[in-house]
Amino acid sequence: MGDEYAGCEVSIYNVTKPSEVVDCNISLTEKAATTLTQMAKDENHIKWQLYINVVGGGCSGYLYDVQILDKDPSDLTQVIISQDIEIVIKQQDSTLLNEIEIDWDDSLMGGGLKFRNPNATKTCSCGISFK
Repeated sequence: MGDEYAGCEVSIYNVTKPSEVVDCNISLTEKAATTLTQMAKDENHIKWQLYINVVGGGCSGYLYDVQILDKDPSDLTQVIISQDIEIVIKQQDSTLLNEIEIDWDDSLMGGGLKFRNPNATKTCSCGISFK
């Protein structure tokens, strides 16, 4: 049983992630970088990183979990720099996140971070999950 979110049923469940680890490339648009930097400043983060995880859930299988956190990457992560922002991902998520572009949408309905993921074979119509 899941919760309704923007017209999609959202359920949290365990999914099997690819076991291959690749050197990940992630890019932020200038608009996304500017917005994230302002958000970090508003939350009083001085030395921060953008953490992106992939979790099971949504209509299609995976959801993006994005957080602005103080610097403290573990040994099981990769740090990618785009637009002078350090992006931290878990090694196990590298094949799912490789080559994504992250943009920012200012629209009132459905605005926020937008992911262009060439690895996604399926995306939810509401845009919050992928497979």
